[in-house]
Formats: sequence, structure tokens, C-alpha cells
Amino acid sequence: MKLWPRLNRLPVLPPPNRLGNRGRPSNYARRKSINEATSSSKKTKLTREKRIMTCSNCREEGNNKLSCSEPSAEPEAKRPRGRPKKNQEGGSHGGAQVGSQG
Repeated sequence: MKLWPRLNRLPVLPPPNRLGNRGRPSNYARRKSINEATSSSKKTKLTREKRIMTCSNCREEGNNKLSCSEPSAEPEAKRPRGRPKKNQEGGSHGGAQVGSQG
């Protein structure tokens, strides 16, 4: 630092304090007019109140599979996923036959 010449300038200032958050701003809901209903009076989520449970094991109402008294039924065998494989009968490649043309 001793080798650098001194200049009569203002010192370097730190960056200014940020106002607000970084990144994309969050999506604020629009202001609703006086005539529109408030969100508290309008419920969109269904509740489990007054709903009758049905057991997936015995198909009876009033209990579920966890509290079912009957032994659990075996689930049906699942089919394999994906496209079924072709059954190849004879031939090594199953392509066009060589020798029988036209």
C-alpha cells in the first residue's frame, strides 16, 4: 500500500441497504370490491363431517379397512405393466422370409 500514490478522492462506499425481498415478487390477490363476498364465507374444501365411511375390505358402512373385524381379502393379481410381448413361433428373427418371393 505504501507504493500506491494517494489521491484526494472520496472513499469507496458500501452498497446501499436493500428494500424488499430478492427474486420474483409473490402473486398478491387483487383487491375485491365491496359487493364481492369475502373468502371466509365461501368454503371450497370438502369436509369429512356427516360422511359415512365404507370399508374397502368388506364393503360395509361404519368401519374402515383398519378397524375391520373380518379377515382381509386378498387383492386381485395385478397385470404386468407395459406393452405385452409378442409370441414368436419359429424362426430366429421373425422377419421377412428369405427364398419365397412374389
